[in-house]
Amino acid sequence: MKPIPTVPMFGWDATGAMLQTLVTEHLLPRLERQGAIVFFPAPSNSEHSAPIPFRDWGTMGVRERPYLANSPQFLFLLAGQGWVHLKGAWYHLKAGQGIFVPQGCPYFPHGMVDNLVLEGHWLWVGIHQFGAAIHHCRLTPDAHFRSPIYAIVDERIFWLFQEWETEAIVRGYQNSLVSKGLLLALFHLLTESASIPLSVWAEINLMLSELPPVLANAVIRLIRTYDRPHHLEEVSEQCGVSLFYMCRLFRRYLKMTPRTYVRQLRLKVAKQLLVETRLSPLKVSQLVGYSNYNHFRKQFQQTFGAVPSTDAANRFP
Repeated sequence: MKPIPTVPMFGWDATGAMLQTLVTEHLLPRLERQGAIVFFPAPSNSEHSAPIPFRDWGTMGVRERPYLANSPQFLFLLAGQGWVHLKGAWYHLKAGQGIFVPQGCPYFPHGMVDNLVLEGHWLWVGIHQFGAAIHHCRLTPDAHFRSPIYAIVDERIFWLFQEWETEAIVRGYQNSLVSKGLLLALFHLLTESASIPLSVWAEINLMLSELPPVLANAVIRLIRTYDRPHHLEEVSEQCGVSLFYMCRLFRRYLKMTPRTYVRQLRLKVAKQLLVETRLSPLKVSQLVGYSNYNHFRKQFQQTFGAVPSTDAANRFP
């Protein structure tokens, strides 16, 4: 049984914007029609040959042991079909079905039958205290294409998940209207805030604990909308302080103004997108909020010492 190589997914399909579009066009309508039961399929009967986990050649070598969910996971099959092994049973999923993986639960996300890997297009959402981590993958008989992982920074996602977990898992009301409403609200929030590469968010998150709560709150609010025009007066009002005081905090602790912070964040995200998606510099500049490409090109070169290009993977390994 040959290993299936895990390879990067490039192009528009690898962007956070595409992931949010998939949530809007596929996941939310299915939840609206069927409710949370979408994520609780029945175990497969024995009409198929017994599936086995396939050997996934990932970044850590050949994976033969089950994964351990380091956070609660929602897996949703956008197209095709596939096998998932969870809690001692195999589940045969078709397009429009999903499965919930509790935190700490061992599972195999993909299986094969008679040495055949089923083609499927998957959406993954992991719940964290900061919000959610989201990516998607395409599985073929020859490769496991995987997008970069993106962060959606919104603590309300975590709060909604806790309420849903109490309703659907602790109380067992998986198919209640409350369960459905909480999940609809949770996944809708995934489309409201800007997605940011998880590697960029991890760097920011390390710094947040060292900042005053008001400043940390302002930074998070700017992250949620980094790709849109900013009205700093609104951000300061949402944080309960004056614009003057917020700018003073930025200068004192971050040594820059809020607008400079947003500009640097956009450029960091742009560099990561050029490395991980190989999109054109023009498209990347639009994704991070620039309306003038020449302005973006000039600022990128001033910051990183090189012009933006699709060769960024070699320039910024």
